[in-house]
Amino acid sequence: MSLNTDRQPPDHTTPDHTTPDHTTPDHTPADQPPPDQPAPDRSPPDRSVSVVIATYTERRWTELTETVRSSLTQQPPPARVVVAVDHNEALLARVRAELPQVHAVRNRYARGASGTRNSGVDVV
Repeated sequence: MSLNTDRQPPDHTTPDHTTPDHTTPDHTPADQPPPDQPAPDRSPPDRSVSVVIATYTERRWTELTETVRSSLTQQPPPARVVVAVDHNEALLARVRAELPQVHAVRNRYARGASGTRNSGVDVV
């Protein structure tokens, strides 16, 4: 039996090429570029996201309010949260009265999910 003396020492880096102490093999911190490379641009991108929530019945009021709350607490926060209501004037009035932090719109198209969503998209 012969010994293979050409073997490389074990590589103790993790899949992201850092060592267990979170430094790269050249001992620079993993969250910093090596000294010969410029720092990455970490400024936030120039974009915004709006949320459109389609609804049609007051029977799902609890789910609607939970969805609105969840949407408003996203990070980064949405530019606008729109609740589009499908041909239900009582629900539209309730959304406007009880959820003033959202933009409530009525479905301007044919009844159904597609028209309701499109009505919401029309205002973002």
